[in-house]
Amino acid sequence: MTNMKFQVRLMEHKTRFNRIQKGKEESTLPHLHASFEKFGFNNHKFDLLFEDETISRNALKKIETIFIKTYKETNLSLNKRL
Repeated sequence: MTNMKFQVRLMEHKTRFNRIQKGKEESTLPHLHASFEKFGFNNHKFDLLFEDETISRNALKKIETIFIKTYKETNLSLNKRL
């Protein structure tokens, strides 16, 4: 993922959060959005955990799944659906 794509992804999260706050959309990630609400979107730290422009999209999805699973198992993830 390039840095620009990463920035676009962050803006998607911010836009969705704003829509949820205005009641225009339901949250699909309530833990994440509750944290945005409590601490403010800009008070969260966002990091690119892995970058490789040569790897296939399918392989990237598998790597992402591993990261999400690892963070959930350590209870460090806000990427939880109810």
